Amino acid sequence: MDNLIWLLVLVMTVAIVVSLLGVFLRSPSFKGKMGEAAVHSRLDRELDGKTYTEFHDLIIPSRNGTTQIDHVYISKYGIFVVETKNYTGWIFGSEKQARWTQVVYKEKHYFQNPLRQNYAHIKALAALLNLPDSKFHSLAVFLGDCEFKTEMPPNVCRLRSAAEYIESFQTALLDEGQIQAAVAVLSSDEYRADKEKLREHTVRLRERHRH
Repeated sequence: MDNLIWLLVLVMTVAIVVSLLGVFLRSPSFKGKMGEAAVHSRLDRELDGKTYTEFHDLIIPSRNGTTQIDHVYISKYGIFVVETKNYTGWIFGSEKQARWTQVVYKEKHYFQNPLRQNYAHIKALAALLNLPDSKFHSLAVFLGDCEFKTEMPPNVCRLRSAAEYIESFQTALLDEGQIQAAVAVLSSDEYRADKEKLREHTVRLRERHRH
């Protein structure tokens, strides 16, 4: 009898752990981090490290406090700011819409236009690096089991096309001094998204959305 009770307790414990693990793996934060890691890994393989200097998961000052940036690639062809979206289902959106739509099993979910989101990132980076907006390129990269159901702007693509899009820019926008200055600024530990900075950034976001 004791063995049966022990076995039941074990089965229930395993079921609870599996259930909690499933919830965690489906959480937006975990999916977001997995998406960022996938973009980081693939672009690191496909882009020439001598041409592009990469930075990932930055938190920098912005007009509203701070903003978090997934990926930045600095080159003489400009500074590429990459926003990652790890989504499933059908994706509907256009360049001018404030919100885009995700449809999963006939359920609609709305999210901020990633190009607008990236515009805010570029404005913050331009101010931090003391460079005009014209030196930056915006790119939104989608991965996961999603499908675009509307025609997307050229700077919205799947992960497999991201490196090709970045490499399509071949007009020099930055000189060596500007590149070195930008790299020096973003290399500072001050802008790396450690746990404390992430916590403070999350608190600011919640306060902003309450108003």
